[in-house]
Amino acid sequence: IANRPRKAASTKTGPEQYTAIPEGSRNNELTRIGGHLRRAGRSEAEILDALTVTNKARCNPPLEPAELSEIASNIAKYPAGNALQLADPGEQLAQAVLDRHYNGGAQLRHEKDGQFWRWKGTHWAPVDDKVLQHVILDTAKTLPTKAHTKALVHEAFALLVMLQSSEDDLLHIHDDPPPVINVANGELWLRDDGTIDIQPHDPKTGMRHVLPVAYDPGAKCPKYDQALQQIFRDAEKPGTVIRFMNELIGYVIQPRRHHALIVIFLGRGNNGKTSFTELLRRLIGPGQIYSGRVDDLEKN
Repeated sequence: IANRPRKAASTKTGPEQYTAIPEGSRNNELTRIGGHLRRAGRSEAEILDALTVTNKARCNPPLEPAELSEIASNIAKYPAGNALQLADPGEQLAQAVLDRHYNGGAQLRHEKDGQFWRWKGTHWAPVDDKVLQHVILDTAKTLPTKAHTKALVHEAFALLVMLQSSEDDLLHIHDDPPPVINVANGELWLRDDGTIDIQPHDPKTGMRHVLPVAYDPGAKCPKYDQALQQIFRDAEKPGTVIRFMNELIGYVIQPRRHHALIVIFLGRGNNGKTSFTELLRRLIGPGQIYSGRVDDLEKN
């Protein structure tokens, strides 16, 4: 079982601070950056200068200068400052989407990974671009304007990129998350003295995964304990191995996993190794664990 560590937060400043922007995300990310600059009152020339630097440092491959000029020109059409005046159908549509589906915008973010994320009551989850565009189209059909065109949907989508972007890293895409285990019935804050404080789910905590279990400090786990005893009954020191397994689970469900772990289970078949691996997989979330037979690892 390989546990992938999080990257430590960068100490650099400027366009090198964040990871490379891959093809397919370049326009959205540069529009997000340009929108932030426009809201800060920057001119078209200033926006273009900043996008040129970011494009060279982060885009892989970089966009052509003409594309950068078009992005800066489109952004500069909107009023400078913190508030966009709802002067055209695209702006009206973008605001209607936020008001009707995302609590006025409080439950939708466009992050530095190039994705939209929505608050689901317990955690933030990614929103596929096509799904959001479908939401925009459905909303457009309810507005009095007749401009229910593909161009209008794309315009509203680009506006949402600008409106819902921020320079903070609330969802901890690059920075360390807080010491919180997010469970079905709240957030477990791990204090420095070893105590646990349970708090209600809060979007400001920036959790992107919720464990499919509820916290109960008085719960007993007789079936789990029995299963571990059965799995490791032939170990030289069963108690030591079981204690390690419990520590392993404790490590993977807390968010600050800075050390890569490779755990190899060796033994006869049908004795519980796969079941234990599946338990870890469900706890830690999708995409975090590789599991397979030794001969599979050798092939790869």
